[in-house]
Amino acid sequence: MKTLVSAVLVAVTLLLAALFTHAAAQAETFVTGTLGAKVDGMELRLHSSYQTVPANAADGVTDPRQRAILERVAGTDQHTATFMAREAMTMGGMVLVEAKLYVAIGTRADGSEANGAHGVDVRFSLALDTLDLATLDDVEVYYYPRGWSTSDFYALTDGGITLTTFEVVDDTTLSIAGAVTGTLSHQTSFDVQHNLDDTLQFEAVFDIARVIGSSTAFDMLTAE
Repeated sequence: MKTLVSAVLVAVTLLLAALFTHAAAQAETFVTGTLGAKVDGMELRLHSSYQTVPANAADGVTDPRQRAILERVAGTDQHTATFMAREAMTMGGMVLVEAKLYVAIGTRADGSEANGAHGVDVRFSLALDTLDLATLDDVEVYYYPRGWSTSDFYALTDGGITLTTFEVVDDTTLSIAGAVTGTLSHQTSFDVQHNLDDTLQFEAVFDIARVIGSSTAFDMLTAE
């Protein structure tokens, strides 16, 4: 299940990359939350956001995959902080995977900080019935010092996350605040492993006012 969810969240990131590459010039960006981070002593201030995708966002886009994404989301609000609820997976009356709430928070620095290259993504899951935070195995934190990449980034390989606020705002919106502390290590592939040769000490505090329920990427990924 975690592999599928990770793939979904990668699809979310690719979707957002397409939006910000081809639609940013046409759409205004609205901030929905903040994340303050300290990476090996360097302080960063990042934000989550959303854009209203223009109805003509796909015009002139020649890449088939990006065009399909933009056509799908044209005219909608697309957020960098989202959640998905998944029912339990069972077989023969046995629960294989408990029902969980998956949260993905994407934040980026504004243009004044290293030309906006820095980014931090925080992903975690909660038990759907108790909303208890899952173990470290269900927590993923990624730091992109040179822009989003699947072959040049840092991942949390030692540490954890705590939540200080979890509020249901309405049937599609959550408000979440918390902190992350630990060690990031450099990665060159999607499969994260602890890399003792290149590590960074990391701490962050985030406060996201609008985490929006979304199944767009999941539906796109699992569509026949």
